[in-house]
Amino acid sequence: MGLFDDEEEPGEETEVVETTEKSEEEKPVEKKKEKSSWERLQEKWDKISEDRDIKFKQDQEEQKEQFKSNQEERIANLNKETARLNSLNRIFETPEDIEHKKLKRLQLDFD
Repeated sequence: MGLFDDEEEPGEETEVVETTEKSEEEKPVEKKKEKSSWERLQEKWDKISEDRDIKFKQDQEEQKEQFKSNQEERIANLNKETARLNSLNRIFETPEDIEHKKLKRLQLDFD
C-alpha cells in the first residue's frame, strides 16, 4: 500500500462521507467588513465632539438664563434702592431745595 494508492486493499474498509449543501439558513452570514482602528477612533472622536457640542450649547443656554435672572434681580434691587433714596430725599428736603428745583425747571423751560 503506497501513500497515493487509490485502490483499496482487500479487507480494508473505506468511510464514505456525505457532503450536502447547506441551506440558506445554515450558511454562515458574511461578516461586515471589519473597521480599522483608525475608523473606530474617528467614530469615537466624532461622538465625543458631538456630545461636547451639545453640552456646550446647553451650558450656554443655562448661563444666558442665569444672567438674565441675575440682571432682573439687580434691576429690581436698584429700583428699590432708588425709591428708598428718593423717599429719604423728600423727607430731608428744605424749602430752599424746593425753591431751587422750581427755578431750575423754569430755567430749563426757557432754554
